[in-house]
Order: sequence, then C-alpha cells, then structure tokens
Amino acid sequence: MVKHTLTIKPFHMKSTIKKNTGTQISALGQKLLLSVFAFGIIMTGHGQFSEYNPVAVAHKEVNNNRAFENVEISGDVILVLTNEKTNDVTLQGDSKDIDAVIITEKNNKLEINATNAKAMSKLVVYVPAGTMHALKITGDARVFSSGNIVVDDLEITLKGNSTVRVNHYGKLTVKPAQGFEVADVAASY
Repeated sequence: MVKHTLTIKPFHMKSTIKKNTGTQISALGQKLLLSVFAFGIIMTGHGQFSEYNPVAVAHKEVNNNRAFENVEISGDVILVLTNEKTNDVTLQGDSKDIDAVIITEKNNKLEINATNAKAMSKLVVYVPAGTMHALKITGDARVFSSGNIVVDDLEITLKGNSTVRVNHYGKLTVKPAQGFEVADVAASY
C-alpha cells in the first residue's frame, strides 16, 4: 500500500482586487463631484438669467389731480386695473425700470411710456379703472384686474402680443388695433 501525503498550503495572491476597487471608487467619486459641480454652475447661471430672478422691488406712486378717461400704455408691462378711488398710478419693479418710465398728462389723456424698461423682471403698473373709457396698449403687455372692477363702457385696444384677463362689472370691449387681430377670445359673464 502506498501512502500519499498531500499538503495544502495557502496560496498568496497580490491584492489586485483591492487596487482595482480603489481605482473604481476614486473614478466614480471624481465623476460624481464633476457632475455636482456642473449642476451647480448651470443652476447659478439659470438663477441669474431667469425671468423669475428675485430682484429688489421698488414702488413709486404718481399722484394725479384728476381722473383720466383715456389712458395709453406702451412697453412690455403687467397692467393691473383697480377699483381705487384715488387717481394715483403705482409702479412696481426694478428701480432702474421705474426711473425709465415716462408719464405725461395732456388733454384728459394719461400716457405711460415704459419702452425703455430693460430689466429681466417685469414692470407692474397699477391704474384705477373707475372713470376710464379708453385704454390703448402698445407692446407685449399682460392686463389683469385686482378682483372684479367696475367699469362704465371701457374699450381696450391692443397693438402687440398682449393678453387680457379682466373680471368686471359693466360694459368692457377688447379689440385689436388696425392691422392686428384678436386670437383665443374667451368671455364669461
């Protein structure tokens, strides 16, 4: 009978698994860090150029001695028609834009020129609508009401890409200026 002796010795391998895993984790960490950095840059840039970028908001009231039947507004503004008993016009927005607005009064007509407003935030103009009979808007304006306004035969004439959403009591007509047309008209009574 032949006796064989088998001896098992542990085989020593170099720790190549540990090196590869460490390299993979390091590469993954670098990619993750680079992605987070790129995302941060994109969000910062978006915040600086977004329309909804919070800016310091300034207010300015323009005191008028009398009520105006005719109002003309030019520029890309948000116009809010109010039921205020005063005849004051209120401007809200970036202080540079407010300073660029020119308001003139002549022949029972109030003219508000905001074409030089250049900030990325919108300029908001609050105008009382109680005695107004004609409102002419030139530019890309958005017209709203602060609640239900009371009007007595108000005609709004639009020249440009404007939107009107006004809740009202009384007769109100929206029409395009010559050479323009009204699209997507929806009226509710």
